[in-house]
Amino acid sequence: MKAAAAPLLHGPRLRRLFAAALVLALAACGFQLRGQASLPFATLYVPSATPLAVELKRNIASGTQTKVVDAADKAQA
Repeated sequence: MKAAAAPLLHGPRLRRLFAAALVLALAACGFQLRGQASLPFATLYVPSATPLAVELKRNIASGTQTKVVDAADKAQA
């Protein structure tokens, strides 16, 4: 009797094939990492101290060149 042949797609081979397919799919769809956003003003005032406002201020400060200021009269927007 012949010994059964090992399956071609088993274990590490299957993982490598899946990883290659994922890389190709992401490259084909135009995926790219988010860059830094640009806002049309240099300073911004965000009123309120709610959790949403705090998170918005943090995201603006970390993802743009715009500075978040603490007074409305110091802001362009």
